[in-house]
Amino acid sequence: ALDLQERPEHPFVLFNLGMTAHYNGHHAEAVDWLQKSLANSTEGESHIRKIYALWTVSVREMGDYEGALSVAQTGLAVVPDDPELLFHQGMICAHLGCLPESAASYERVLSVGKGMYFGSVDSGIFSFKAQHNLAGVYLRMGEYPRARENFLRAMGSNPRHLDSAFDLFVTALKQGDWSACETCLHRVAQAEGAHSANLAKMQIDYRRSRDG
Repeated sequence: ALDLQERPEHPFVLFNLGMTAHYNGHHAEAVDWLQKSLANSTEGESHIRKIYALWTVSVREMGDYEGALSVAQTGLAVVPDDPELLFHQGMICAHLGCLPESAASYERVLSVGKGMYFGSVDSGIFSFKAQHNLAGVYLRMGEYPRARENFLRAMGSNPRHLDSAFDLFVTALKQGDWSACETCLHRVAQAEGAHSANLAKMQIDYRRSRDG
């Protein structure tokens, strides 16, 4: 606030206020500050891509998914192939049922990679988070082999992230894909130990399914 008094139109001051409001859950206020920051910024400034990412999520958190998608697409026109915007676009498209578009966004995140981007980007979006979400989209599209591939990739990218192992196991049981089931069992045993409650339940389900 003191900085704002001294530099009321400085784009980075306005950005910091918007970012702070965003992370405090004050999304309408965040959008206002972020729009002011953008209006006072010049082309190529490093915080611009982050403005669009925060703006997109704030609009989404207010329940306006169509509006959030519009912000993300506008941002991608300004900073093409920004991985954070692509990741959020993938999430929003999945929510709206635009599954091919969602898959394309996640695939692009994984293709683009990290690069030289704003330091506060969650590094998980470049690997296991995008892979896990992409697998879920492919499941909804009825493409089990692609879903399986991406669940396994997510498990390899972050062995401590078990959501992919749990989700793949449930689907692999239905598919009769015993190899994938055994991979999931092994991963959970490694992460949680031989006496894990999750592992015990999975082993029971596995035996029942294999025994018919």
